[in-house]
Amino acid sequence: MVQFVAFLLIIFVRVTGAQNEQPCCAVASSIISQFSRQQLEALDRVAQTSEARHSQITQSVQVVADKQQRGELKLSQMESQLEQYMQELRAELQSQIDPLA
Repeated sequence: MVQFVAFLLIIFVRVTGAQNEQPCCAVASSIISQFSRQQLEALDRVAQTSEARHSQITQSVQVVADKQQRGELKLSQMESQLEQYMQELRAELQSQIDPLA
């Protein structure tokens, strides 16, 4: 798009007379500068939006990772408690079997 605008401006400058060349170049330069500035502003907005989205995704991933870690810790604790309970049951059963033997 920028190349097309520049091409049209170059053609416009060549068509005008030699006496009008300086004002025409100033107008063309101004138009190109304005267009470039608008393009940079648009790119900045896109970059800011992308950075904000990246930040949101990073935070979401961290929340999920934290939940997973808490879940694994809770599972480990429950497994440990279950293991202890099973040992207590074995000991109790063994104590009931020993007098019978």
